[in-house]
Amino acid sequence: MEKAADDITPEKLEKMTNDEFIALGEEKVDAFLKASGAPDQFKAKQVFEALKAGQMDTKKMAEMMKQMPKKPSAEGTDPKEKALVAWSDKELGGQGFVAWKPFKHPTLGDVEIGGIVPYADNTPPAKMIDGLVKGQAPWVFEVAKKMARIAIADVRVKKIGTGVYEIKAWVENKGDLPYPTAMAGRNQHVLPVIVSLAGEGVEIAQGKKRSLVPAVPPRGSQAVTWIVRSAKPVKLTIKAETQTAWGDARTVDLGGVK
Repeated sequence: MEKAADDITPEKLEKMTNDEFIALGEEKVDAFLKASGAPDQFKAKQVFEALKAGQMDTKKMAEMMKQMPKKPSAEGTDPKEKALVAWSDKELGGQGFVAWKPFKHPTLGDVEIGGIVPYADNTPPAKMIDGLVKGQAPWVFEVAKKMARIAIADVRVKKIGTGVYEIKAWVENKGDLPYPTAMAGRNQHVLPVIVSLAGEGVEIAQGKKRSLVPAVPPRGSQAVTWIVRSAKPVKLTIKAETQTAWGDARTVDLGGVK
């Protein structure tokens, strides 16, 4: 069974078609999933059904497998934990790891307590802070300079009838990074650019009071267009708003019916 699992690797899986992977059979695929550290409920049968339904493909599955934590060594030690214990012994005087010991819990009964001290794996000791800041802070400031910065590049008003106007605004990104970034687009935690149009006594015939611009490329722009009616001269305010990339506003004059 181990040999069957060893025959499949994420690299080989990436080059397989869905049908080729399914043809390996449940026994071999189950062994591969177990050896890869997949959760117990992640079985070949469910994987095959997802592949047939188009919910997954071998390339996506290979990517998932590459990101799974490595399985413990033959001695039963997690590689990450082993490295952290060694670092704790060298840099923290052993204070980053508490040896496991039996404990009588009032409700859970006999348990063991110990392991990595909270924050020991992501909080450096004080003696390292100066060196880390000197190495990382300049890079952070350089990245910050390249962040997306949303502005309104231009607004044009065109009269297309009696009291009827076409308004076109260009929303630009002055930064060297896109809005949103690829990761922000993937996790959908960053709102689109919200472009709004407001003015007293103006009827929007085409377009929306609040338009969403999902993405603006670096040093690029996206246009938003409205057609409005106004019986009298009026000022309109156009705003472009974001959560993390600044924003901008413009005021335009409409002449009313002439």
